Amino acid sequence: MAKIHLCMSEQLKKSMDWMKKGYFDDLIHFNPSENYFSQVWDLVLKEKVIFTKLLDVGCGTGIFTQYIQSKLPDLEIYGVDGSPHAIELASTTKIFKELELIVDFNTDSLPWNNSSFDFVVCKDLLEHLIAPQRLIKEINRVLRSNSYLLVHVPNHFSLYGRIRFLISNKIDTFDFFPNSKLWEFPHIRFYTLESLIELMNIEGFSYVKNISHLFTSFPAERYLPFGNKLTTKLAKAYPNQFAAAFTILFKKNH
Repeated sequence: MAKIHLCMSEQLKKSMDWMKKGYFDDLIHFNPSENYFSQVWDLVLKEKVIFTKLLDVGCGTGIFTQYIQSKLPDLEIYGVDGSPHAIELASTTKIFKELELIVDFNTDSLPWNNSSFDFVVCKDLLEHLIAPQRLIKEINRVLRSNSYLLVHVPNHFSLYGRIRFLISNKIDTFDFFPNSKLWEFPHIRFYTLESLIELMNIEGFSYVKNISHLFTSFPAERYLPFGNKLTTKLAKAYPNQFAAAFTILFKKNH
């Protein structure tokens, strides 16, 4: 059973209450073998990446990491998140050896020693941070040399997203948070493929593989014969224009 550390002010707990009412509660019911991130892990494993100790930064309920343990039963998985409710739900999955609650990813250190892990996954977190570079420095610190970091961030301004922005004048072009007001929209950082790679290069990571084509943003696949194959090819060739998210495998430099 996971060791769980919870230490947070009552004020901050209240500010996270919105998490209890939708997103995390819906995720806990997903089938780990059927959720959309499973295909990412399959491609990572095809890279012959070897790892035995994984840290899920921004783990949420753990649903997107649960699949990889089904493929690597001896894998030790650790998780850290900023939501007490997410940590509570993650503990029910029984996949984590240890779960930690962090007050602020922008300023706080990850609660592990240097070179503790040989793989880190950071999914749907960097877009929420005022200071994402600070967290990446911490990820670099807890990773061993020549180990791997898998990053996933949304692409708000694909071609389809820009068209929707022109029509709706909403920065939430894909309705990630349909009940959120513009002034409280949770995404505050935005990335292109090149800017994400540049950021990681600055912080000591080398590009290994782009998996962004798994998430396409153009709806042609719904209406055209072989639309899925077409949009996948477009997302491979032009990820900034046709990928709904940037999913990239990096390697920590020696």
